[in-house]
Amino acid sequence: MMIPDWKLERYLTGDLPEGEMREIRELEKTDEMLAHRVKLLREDNAAILRKMPFERLAEKMDARDSGAERKDNVVHFGFVKFAAAAALVLAVVSVALFSQHEIGPATDGGARAMDVALAGVPDDGTRIKGLDARMEVWKKTGDSAVQMSNLGEAREGDEIQLRYAVPEKCYGMLFSMDGNGTVTMHMADGSQAIALEPGKMTTLPFAYKLDNAPKFEKFFLLTSRAAFELDANNIDALLKSKGVRSVSITLRKVGE
Repeated sequence: MMIPDWKLERYLTGDLPEGEMREIRELEKTDEMLAHRVKLLREDNAAILRKMPFERLAEKMDARDSGAERKDNVVHFGFVKFAAAAALVLAVVSVALFSQHEIGPATDGGARAMDVALAGVPDDGTRIKGLDARMEVWKKTGDSAVQMSNLGEAREGDEIQLRYAVPEKCYGMLFSMDGNGTVTMHMADGSQAIALEPGKMTTLPFAYKLDNAPKFEKFFLLTSRAAFELDANNIDALLKSKGVRSVSITLRKVGE
C-alpha cells in the first residue's frame, strides 16, 4: 500500500509508532523512489507541484509496489511535495534516450500493421518466458491512472504511461505501432536498442498521448542479450529473430 505524504512527514518528525518507523526505514534502504521522496521532503517541505499526475506516477507506483498489500490496479494522485529542480534534472538527463519520435509507417501501412497487431500475445500480454521481461501500460483517468489489460479500450487523446522491468542486463527498446502503421519509438537510441539494467519496474519519464489513428495502438517491449536495431519496414523479421524476445500489449481504439 502506498505510503501517504502525511505519514512520511510524521516519519521525518519521528511521530510514528516504532513498528511503522522501522518499516519505512527498511523501505527507504531498498526503494530508491521512496528514499528520493524522503530526501526531497527534508530539503524543501514547502514546494508543491500541482496537476502533474504522470510526473508523480513512478513515485506512486513504486510506493504501491513496495507495499504489503495491493487491492487493485488503480493509482490515485494527491499533492506530493518535492523539488521542481529534481524533475527538471530528470527530464534533461532522460531526453536523449527517452524522447518519442516516429520512424515512419510499417510496410503496406494500416493493412500490414493490422496483421502485426493481431499477432499472438505471449502469456497474459505482460510477461514472457526466459528473460521474463515485464511491461505495464497505464492510462490517465482524471486524477488517477488505471493499468490497461491487453485489448483494453482507449480513445484519441488518452494519456498513456509505460513501465518496464528486466531481470538481467540486456538490450531493449519500447515502441508502438498504430492502425495507420506508424511506428513511434518510446525508448531507444534512434532505432537502436539501449542497454538496460535489471531491477524493479521503471517508469518512462513522460506520457504519450494517443492520436486519431484508427483501430488500435500496440506497444512492444523487445529485449535481447545482444544489441539489435528496428527496421520499421520489417518488424516481423525482428520479432522472429533468434534471441529477441517480445512483450506486447494492444489497446483497442474506440470512438466517443
